[in-house]
Amino acid sequence: MIKNIKEILIILLVCMSLAAAAALFTLKEAEKERRIKIEEQLQNEKLTKKKADEKLSLAQQQQQDIKNSIVELKHEAQLLEAEQVSYRQQLEDAKQEMMSLNDEAGSVQERISQVNSLLTELKSKIAEAVKNTLTLKDELYTLEKAKAALAERLGTYVKGKAPADVPTEDKQPDYTIATEPVAETRAPSLIGEVLTVNREFDFVVISLGSIDGMEEGMVLDLVRDNKILSRVEVETVRKNISAAAVLDKPAIAKVRAGDDIFLYR
Repeated sequence: MIKNIKEILIILLVCMSLAAAAALFTLKEAEKERRIKIEEQLQNEKLTKKKADEKLSLAQQQQQDIKNSIVELKHEAQLLEAEQVSYRQQLEDAKQEMMSLNDEAGSVQERISQVNSLLTELKSKIAEAVKNTLTLKDELYTLEKAKAALAERLGTYVKGKAPADVPTEDKQPDYTIATEPVAETRAPSLIGEVLTVNREFDFVVISLGSIDGMEEGMVLDLVRDNKILSRVEVETVRKNISAAAVLDKPAIAKVRAGDDIFLYR
């Protein structure tokens, strides 16, 4: 009986030992798992702390950059303010200068008006002088033609030959210069020549006048050596001569007395 009890007790002790061992194993496994979880949590916390530290460092760096930017902006603002003051002063100086220029412009405008008035008066006088010159040249040309005719008659007398139209006692010669145009027959191409050149006012005086059918506004060719130098437009007409404006202004430098004038009909 006692033997059986001992066996039972032994069995119970073994069972209890096994149960204790199992419980201890279970506790160890649970502790191990808990430690693993704690280590994972610590690792996660370390990673989180590292990220937080990195973010904090980045934030601090950004904060420092912002502070530096603020300092630079303040410095630039001070420079801009100084420039603004300078610009305001320059603007004020410019306004004063503009007012002075406006006063001078008014004075200059008045002088320009006076000069324009003088120029207009001078142009009028020049135009009148040109007309008078043309009239004198026309009269001179007529006188030269009359002189040439008289010289021819005198030459005939000296040679002892009386001209066909020698006046008799009943008929006296009429040396009066004709004042009316004389009708003459012209060839299909009318030819004259340049008598004088006025390069200051870009016109020429030609040997064709109203007696040759010249009219204001007619356009002629100015020719030398069969080459057209320019075209001219008749502006003023007298009996034997006319004044014509050179249409090609640069060509006036090449024109000279003796150049041919053509009018193609």
